[in-house]
Amino acid sequence: MAAGSEWDPAEVASKYRPLIYRQAIWLLRHPHDAEDATQEVLMKLYRFLPQFRNQSKLTTWVYRITYNVCMNLFEKRRKAWQELVWVNEDLGVNSEGEIERLGDLLGMLRALYDLPAKYRVPLGLYYILDMPYKQIAERLNLPVNTVKVRIHRGIRLLQRQLGVISDPDCQPDCSTRRWSMSDIMEHVERQFATGIALVTTVGSLGPNVMAAEWTMQVSYDPFLIAVFVSPDEATHGQILESEEFGINICSDDQLALIALAGGYTRREVDKLSSELFETYPAKYIKAPMIKGCVVNAECRLYAHHRLGDHTAFVGEVLAATYDESKRPVIRRGHGFHRLGPQIERPRLVYVAVGSGPAVPGGVIRVIGRAFDPPAEGVRILIEAPTGRQWVLATLETTPRGTFSGDVRLPDDIPSGVPLALVALAGERFGRARLQVVETKAP
Repeated sequence: MAAGSEWDPAEVASKYRPLIYRQAIWLLRHPHDAEDATQEVLMKLYRFLPQFRNQSKLTTWVYRITYNVCMNLFEKRRKAWQELVWVNEDLGVNSEGEIERLGDLLGMLRALYDLPAKYRVPLGLYYILDMPYKQIAERLNLPVNTVKVRIHRGIRLLQRQLGVISDPDCQPDCSTRRWSMSDIMEHVERQFATGIALVTTVGSLGPNVMAAEWTMQVSYDPFLIAVFVSPDEATHGQILESEEFGINICSDDQLALIALAGGYTRREVDKLSSELFETYPAKYIKAPMIKGCVVNAECRLYAHHRLGDHTAFVGEVLAATYDESKRPVIRRGHGFHRLGPQIERPRLVYVAVGSGPAVPGGVIRVIGRAFDPPAEGVRILIEAPTGRQWVLATLETTPRGTFSGDVRLPDDIPSGVPLALVALAGERFGRARLQVVETKAP
């Protein structure tokens, strides 16, 4: 539909009236007010249509007009509500429903405006301007998943402020600010590090690819890989339809592929038409596989479970290949990272005591490990708070440095006091807590 004189008024009304009314009813919460706002918006469209210069999407322009009209109408209703409150005290007129409705609306908008900007802005763009997730992500320069999370958390915060749900998760910190679980989780989730997989599918929409952070092996036998997909994604329906999918673990030189696969939906863009993607036919599934990845795994759907706002699709691996020359890309917070050098294990000793009571003269199980173990083995002894020591045994170690064995406690070991079980490996040692009870072993 073109702008200006080419517009057919009847076509304008039939196409945009439902969208305008839907936004008006959400903002004003009353059918009569929403109908008034819809009529005023349509009149403004006819009046100002010649001024539209395609500087933004037409739908966005229409929703901005709708938003402004609704806010103006709300301001008029707010003033009327204040007058009604004053009049009602003297006249007792039949205005309680009107007062209650306008009061609820005022409270809702105040709660919305009181939200932090990172929640208020995505909520407004999504519910007021009816922008899709990906368009909001582009406008705010955020990942799509972050937009979804902030909208979801914004709704929860709005419900708490309005008293729709309680807020047991809010706990005060050392300052005067109260942190909700939504605030905490946004910081916590940045500490997780994940790989990125390109998930390929084939279905009624044709071949498709999406980028998924939550992808992991979940079983050795059978070899199972799980990927978590939002029901909003086209891939979700494709997997249910075809009962198969491809997992392509991205290498650190495939960031452009990740951006393209994660930035658009198959309902709008054929992402695999881009020359960035080099594909090859799979052996056991119909979905294409992506070249240049660290791992390529062909999966048959094994199980699927809805977990919160995502579905866990578990696939049995039918065939897999890997490229040792490639390194996986790591996602942490809002950035991508390469694997660094392997961390060297410290030359330490650890020891622990087996389950079961420890009694004087009884036997306890001791397990542990000494990295770079000495040839003579590991000596096991007990230390009391007074400094007294009891040497119990020397345990041999395996080539990996692990050791285990049953050792007998002395009959004169004190009970009821904190003791330390010590494993000595040369000059290095590890300690475990030991509590001996009073009863003697038979």
